Amino acid sequence: MRLARLLATVASGFAALAMLSACAHRGSRGADVELQSGRGRIGTRGNVRTLQAEIRIEPNPVKLGETRMLDVTLIVRNKSKKAVPLKFATTQRIELLIRQPGTDKVLSQWSADRTFDPKGFYLIVNPNERLEYKEQITTRELKPGKPYDVEAYLVGYDRELHVTQTLTPQP
Repeated sequence: MRLARLLATVASGFAALAMLSACAHRGSRGADVELQSGRGRIGTRGNVRTLQAEIRIEPNPVKLGETRMLDVTLIVRNKSKKAVPLKFATTQRIELLIRQPGTDKVLSQWSADRTFDPKGFYLIVNPNERLEYKEQITTRELKPGKPYDVEAYLVGYDRELHVTQTLTPQP
């Protein structure tokens, strides 16, 4: 009985490792691994500091008379030689904000009208791969001629992978 239970445990462990290995090599978008109680666990010792984040905003320049939404792209690259696992508490991966420079006042928040599944998961970023998230955020609160900070980050990694770009909309 103990041997059968041990073999079943080992078999499920190998299945979880095979799943992780298959996911980790599936392309340039990283790999999602759903967290399950006791199964599919991986270490979180990957060095997040080896990841580089950048932001792209379109259109550029922003003309408020023609633009109701900004296309914001967050790109996270793994420039290291090791895979970096990222742990998320929900299905939300990114956050986008528009703020007045030098203040904490948020004028627009991408996640404000969205819901996310509370199921946690890991995302594996393999060496020389990148994650790319393109979303839209409203320009409703922006005024022409005033500067604004557009911020983007991976949720839970806002200190390590937080990027900001300042823009000044035109009329």
